[in-house]
Order: sequence, then structure tokens, then C-alpha cells
Amino acid sequence: MEDAPKEQLTRALVDRGVVKGLSGDGQGAITDCTIVIGMEEAAKDQVALALFNRGVAKGQVGDVRGAISDYTAAIEMKDVPSETAALALFNRAVAKRQIGDNHGAISDYSALLEIKGVPDQDVARALFNRGIAKNRLGDTQRAISDFTAVVQMEGAPKEDVARALVNRGVAKMQLGDTQGAISDFSVVIETAGASSEQSARAFFGRGLLLCDQDKTLAAIEDLLKVIDLAVMTDDLVVHAARIAYGMLWLRKDYDRAKAAVMKLGGVLNSVSKETACATALRFLNSIASPFMKDAWPAAWRVLAGTPRSEIAEALHFLEPVCAVLEGKDRAVLDGLPPEQREFAEEVLRKFVWG
Repeated sequence: MEDAPKEQLTRALVDRGVVKGLSGDGQGAITDCTIVIGMEEAAKDQVALALFNRGVAKGQVGDVRGAISDYTAAIEMKDVPSETAALALFNRAVAKRQIGDNHGAISDYSALLEIKGVPDQDVARALFNRGIAKNRLGDTQRAISDFTAVVQMEGAPKEDVARALVNRGVAKMQLGDTQGAISDFSVVIETAGASSEQSARAFFGRGLLLCDQDKTLAAIEDLLKVIDLAVMTDDLVVHAARIAYGMLWLRKDYDRAKAAVMKLGGVLNSVSKETACATALRFLNSIASPFMKDAWPAAWRVLAGTPRSEIAEALHFLEPVCAVLEGKDRAVLDGLPPEQREFAEEVLRKFVWG
């Protein structure tokens, strides 16, 4: 190793650092990259790459400001390869957003967009993320402009276009442009290359807007599609099931309401035990309200009757909540362990007006 040519040695260390980072050894990656950065005879392009990769590794271990420092050093190197500069600008922008510096993030995305020869996929990512940062600052119209630029890019990947359409739809909702938002969500729903997550977000957004337009049946169908897509991100399934169940129950369409909960139960049968149990509890907690006093026990019985024993066991402690809602004395809660009783009490409080 010591007798190896310097160029070969630096490349090997950079590559080994990348492999360590990908395998979760962030500290090991930092060590290898630091050796390259400190080598006097190391080629400038390898030093720039080592700085970039060390920034990635520092981000892995939670040192966001250290990552920003390394990305900055790579960007400011003389004659840094444009590809490395673009990657460092993108990652520095993401890191700046993590610490709440949206203005700094926008500046970095904009600088990346000025670099010639950046691949279309990276341009689309930068435009999309700049739009997100602008929206966080309340600059909704300019955020829409960035999302629109992604939508209109000829070389943008379909997944990036779908993400831009969903976020443009949300931004239009914020501005009160209901029809424009529905149009964007509908395009995503009809796009073959859209991911399940983006389709679910589009169905959810359109469903909410249709609710506002009193198109209840169409709204319910969209929300049920969200459940079918089984996307667990951001509790989309929980929110969709909560709204659909409530709307169906209040319409006195009790069979379809229970079927919606059964659909949720089917999704929970396909995820980990921890996710399934936590999601079921969040759903039951979310539907507790004065309007749903009769609906809550029905939903609990559907989920508690799931064939998956872990879910049934996790929900068993809430049976006394059903008893109280159906007229029994609250003393039925006395036998619950403290943590479970606290959760049960929290649910019951939501059925009281005011």
C-alpha cells in the first residue's frame, strides 16, 4: 500500500471511503477522506471528491455544520470539476435547509442551475428543491414557477415531474386556486410513471378539494384509493381512512364505512408489527370526536377482529373505551396499566364537547 503510486492510493482511499459510507460506517469514511485531503501530492480532483464525500459522511453522523464546511471547501477549490461542484452545491443546499437556512439553500440551488452541462435529472432536482424552499418562505408564486419549470422540462424524469405536479397542486391550494390544484393532481393520477407515493398524495389532495366542493362520493372514492395504495409516508393512509370513515358514517352508509376500516386493516396486515400496531392506534385516536361516539366502537371492533393476532392483541386494552361509550361506568378502566389507561382517557376526552 505504501509503495503504491500516489494517484492510485488516493483513488483507493476515496473509493474505500465511499464504500464505508454506503455500509453505514460514517466515521470510517471520514477517516479515509481526511487522509486524502491531507496528502500534499493528491490530485485536486481527488481532494475535491474527498471533501464532498467527507461532507456526506459528516451528514450521516449528524454533523450538519461540519458537512456544510466540507461542501464549501470543495466548491471554493480552484478548478474544481463542475460535476463535483454541482453535487456539493446540491448537498450544501439540503444541509442548509436542515438547519433552517432556506435563503442559503435557494442561493445554492440557483448557483447549481448556472453550471453548464449539469444532467437534466440534477437540474430537475435543484428546481424542485428550490421550489420547496421558496414555498417554506411563503414565496408561493415563485415556488409554482420552479415546479412548472420541472413539469415543462423535456428531459425531466417522470417521477420528478409527478413530484413537481403534486407540490404545484398543493401550492395552488394555498393560493385558493382549487381548479388548478385539481387539474395538477388529476394529471399525476393519470401519469403512468408516477410512483405510488405521488399518486397517493395526488388522490389525497384531490379528495380534500372535492370534499370542499361538496362532491362527497367522488371525494370518498379518492380517499379510498389512498388506502389501496398503502403508502405509509406522513400517515397518508391514516388521514385518508379517518376522513373517508367519518364521511361514510355521517352519511349513515355504515357498511361502506366498516369496509373502509377493513381496507385499512388489510394494509396493516402487510407491514411490520410495530408499524401496524402504531398505525391502528393513531387511526382510532384520530377518529375520536363528539360526532363519532357510535362510530368509534364499530371501527375498533373491525380492527380488533383482524386476522393478524398482533394487531388484535395491541388493541385489546381499548375494549373498556367501547364499554364507556356504550354506557358502562368508567370504573371499567381501572384494571388497565397506567400507560394504557392514560391513552384510553385521552381518547375518551375527545368525545366531550368543548
